[in-house]
Amino acid sequence: MFTGNAIRELREKLGMTPEQFAGLLGVHPSSLYRWEAKHDDVVRLDPMQLRILTALRDELNRKQHPREQAEWGQVLLTALLIGGGLFALFKLLEAVFDDGSSARSSARASSRGGAGTRS
Repeated sequence: MFTGNAIRELREKLGMTPEQFAGLLGVHPSSLYRWEAKHDDVVRLDPMQLRILTALRDELNRKQHPREQAEWGQVLLTALLIGGGLFALFKLLEAVFDDGSSARSSARASSRGGAGTRS
């Protein structure tokens, strides 16, 4: 569950304008303004918006330093400007699912390499 203040805080940590953040969420800016105006009240969101906001919040929590958070916001903003909302969502999901994936890939490559060297 997200309050209007929590949504505004996410947007501000990412360094995005309401219009940019609305584009990332796939909603009209007037919807975002309405949500943020609820302040401490819980905002009713559809399941997709809830998933996106949850992923954003979780990723920002991993990036403890405000500078890291702002830099990641710029990555999302650049993706949004270059490729539109779908590409920005891809970058978000890439960050969310990237943790540990390189270690898994290395482990798979090592196990394949080890199996291939046996004669």
